[in-house]
Amino acid sequence: MTTAKSVAAATKTKQYQALIAAGLTDVTTERQLENGSLAFTGKFKVGRSTVKPRYVVTASGAVISNEFVARRVYGSTVGQTYRQGLEAVGEILEKRLSA
Repeated sequence: MTTAKSVAAATKTKQYQALIAAGLTDVTTERQLENGSLAFTGKFKVGRSTVKPRYVVTASGAVISNEFVARRVYGSTVGQTYRQGLEAVGEILEKRLSA
């Protein structure tokens, strides 16, 4: 499967839809799409402060949170790697908003 097809398939998963429903916005650029990355950003009110998280899921299995590698995920296929990466973003976001 090509990178474009893998990214397109990842955007149709329930994990992707859950992130969008949680309030994250897909801000992936054309260059990131070519490289097989999905980028998300959001703006959330936590107490009196505002949190602006930014996440990137790469095709190689890195989940990047605000420019730092937060987690590595591994799957037997590229599609599974994207799904696990999207699940990891959801977990990281949940922890960040509950802190």
